[in-house]
Amino acid sequence: LGIIIGVLPGRDPRLSEVIMMAHHDTQSGNPGADDNASGVVCILELARLLSGRSHRRTLRFISFGTEEQLSVGSAAYVERHRAEMKNTGLVINFDSVASHLGHFELSCIGSEMLARYATKALALRGLDLGLRTEVTPFLDNFPFNRAGVPSWAFFRSNFPGGRWQHHSPHDTLENVSVDKVIQLLTAVAPVVKRLAEQALWPFSRGISAAQRITAQQLGRELYGF
Repeated sequence: LGIIIGVLPGRDPRLSEVIMMAHHDTQSGNPGADDNASGVVCILELARLLSGRSHRRTLRFISFGTEEQLSVGSAAYVERHRAEMKNTGLVINFDSVASHLGHFELSCIGSEMLARYATKALALRGLDLGLRTEVTPFLDNFPFNRAGVPSWAFFRSNFPGGRWQHHSPHDTLENVSVDKVIQLLTAVAPVVKRLAEQALWPFSRGISAAQRITAQQLGRELYGF
């Protein structure tokens, strides 16, 4: 399944941890510069930026394989670490975040307070983005959502219905922007750092009842859970 994990242990193991994730696989014929080398770069850089000191909360960095086969890697991880989901406060997923064209979007699965916190905190750091709150089974955070863990998932849309170079030979280094990745990380890193130091978060843990029902239904239909 090709799951790679790095951990920065927190000072207080009683507090829930934050997981930052991406996937390193791609589809046949797709070089994968945006989908999803860009996401892997994000979690590697966040690990570097956040590793200079010990934080109150544990920070975990995971790169999954087989995302393109309906998140097989992340689903296996959640199943193997089911007991640990109760101590996971938030997962942050980076998937296709480097396109020159388009705009940033955030898929937020969780309480309304979590969505408001995310958009406000990131806007204060210069990152304006579109917000989506519908549950989607086509991201690596979905198996975590089924287990009741809230999530943020960042991506860039640049074409009606998705991304013009998505899953194609055009997903090359020539069609990604380092500046967009820097813009995203410049906003996200201090937000994660603050969350890692807070004993109490200004939003509730968990996902809404409606999102949980949708996640369970989609899990049965697509994953056979």
